[in-house]
Amino acid sequence: MVTQSLRFHLLELDAAVPSSQLQSVKLRKDIVVSQALTALVTAFHCMLSSKVQSNVFCHQLTEVGFLAYFECLLNTQGNEKAMLEDMYVAVQEMGNVSLKLVAAHSEDDHLVISGSRTAIVVELPVSRFIFEMLPMPLQWGGLISVIPVLLTQAVIPQQLQDVTAFG
Repeated sequence: MVTQSLRFHLLELDAAVPSSQLQSVKLRKDIVVSQALTALVTAFHCMLSSKVQSNVFCHQLTEVGFLAYFECLLNTQGNEKAMLEDMYVAVQEMGNVSLKLVAAHSEDDHLVISGSRTAIVVELPVSRFIFEMLPMPLQWGGLISVIPVLLTQAVIPQQLQDVTAFG
C-alpha cells in the first residue's frame, strides 16, 4: 500500500500526472511545510532563549544540530490518516532546513527565509545578549542543521499496527 506521503514523491516523478493535480499536491505540501516551519522556528527560539547559557546545548547546536520533535495523536483510521501522512511529509521536510543566528540590530528585525525547497535557510535575529553567548562558529555564521522526529501515540488498537508503516 502506497501512503499519501510517498504519493507526493511519486507524483513528482510520474510525468503522466496532469499538471493541475501536481500543482495541487505541491500547494498542499507547501501549506503543511509552512505550518511545520512556523512551529520549528518558534520552538527553536523558545528553546534557545531558555538554554543559551547551557554549554551542552550550545555544543549540541554546533556539532549535531537541533533535535526538533513533533508530537501528534492523530488516528490512522479515516480522515485523520491523511492528516498524519501530511504531518509526516512536513516533518520530514524539516530535515532540509538550516538555522542561522544573526545579531538583531533592532526589535523590528524580522527573520529571513532563503534557499530552495530542498535547502531552506532561516536567518533568525536574536538579541545581542543571546548572540554573544553563542559559540564562535555560530557567531561567525555557522548553520544549525535540523534533525526532525515525529512522535505518534497509538490511541486505538488498530493504530498500533498501522504506525509501523511509518517506520
